[in-house]
Amino acid sequence: MRLKRAVWIVILIADRPLAGIEMSDISFSKEEKQQLVQLLQDYFSENLEQEVGRFEIEFLLDYMIKQLGPVFYNKGLLDARAMLEKHLESYGDDLYGLEKSV
Repeated sequence: MRLKRAVWIVILIADRPLAGIEMSDISFSKEEKQQLVQLLQDYFSENLEQEVGRFEIEFLLDYMIKQLGPVFYNKGLLDARAMLEKHLESYGDDLYGLEKSV
């Protein structure tokens, strides 16, 4: 019975927002940003048949990071949470299997 309670405590803790923890700023190294800029330039060139300068693409990238970054971050958190809950459920089943008959 005590193991069952421990599993529920872990689940309850995982279900609470972590006080004082906020999403960190999304930032990239110089090399990563250069790769992203190149990807966007290639996309504009190949799919939209438009040549867009590096300066303009960097502004677009900064805007996308600011506006879309939190959306992707939240989706990643939801996916991680679903995976964690699935694993915790599996561990809970394993723990039930360890219980002794009384």
